[in-house]
Amino acid sequence: MRYTATQARRPDRSGARIRTHISAAPNTFVIRVRAKRGVDPIRALRGMLKVLGRRFGLRAVTVEVETGPTNSSNTAAGDNDVHA
Repeated sequence: MRYTATQARRPDRSGARIRTHISAAPNTFVIRVRAKRGVDPIRALRGMLKVLGRRFGLRAVTVEVETGPTNSSNTAAGDNDVHA
């Protein structure tokens, strides 16, 4: 899907059309994810990327795999791994 400078969305309940401004220079976000124990990481990643693309219009520009121990200082506050 290509975006124009201003993209029309579906009308809301009042019938008025909503216009949203789409930036000419898109932002790039960096997300670090880790699969829980017992989850196939490749399948989970592929599924996540499909949902991000289909539902939210985001696409992966690069995907990298980190190996070895992770630096705990880079994790967000309150980021606790819960293994149920």
